[in-house]
Amino acid sequence: MRDAASGGRSQSRNPEQLSRLLLRLDPDVAHAWERYADIRNRLAKFFEWNHCLRSEDLADEVLDRVAAKPDSEEIREVEKYSLGVARFVCLEAHKGSGVRFTAKTCPAERTLYLTLTISQRRSWTDFIRREGLLV
Repeated sequence: MRDAASGGRSQSRNPEQLSRLLLRLDPDVAHAWERYADIRNRLAKFFEWNHCLRSEDLADEVLDRVAAKPDSEEIREVEKYSLGVARFVCLEAHKGSGVRFTAKTCPAERTLYLTLTISQRRSWTDFIRREGLLV
């Protein structure tokens, strides 16, 4: 789970798994962290483009899953593999979930729960953002 005290970083990641992921990215630790940050940013953008809420949380989820892969399973290109995992995480995020919006203009801060198809969700999300209603 994410924790505000830790700067929003995932707390579920095992340090061994993180070390293994960094080694898969590059033997040089500094360069591995740069690649890690680049992949995380690209994943967050992927989720934004696919109209997923909490894009940074989902990017962390993808990296957690990739890091959890055992050494016995070879990952040749971590970036491409991560994108494949991201596609499944995106589907999971959209699957059967209602979209939650809190309207700023409502005096009682009412929360609206909508169950929408993906195309409907995109239209509503764009509308809500344009109107400044997304919190």
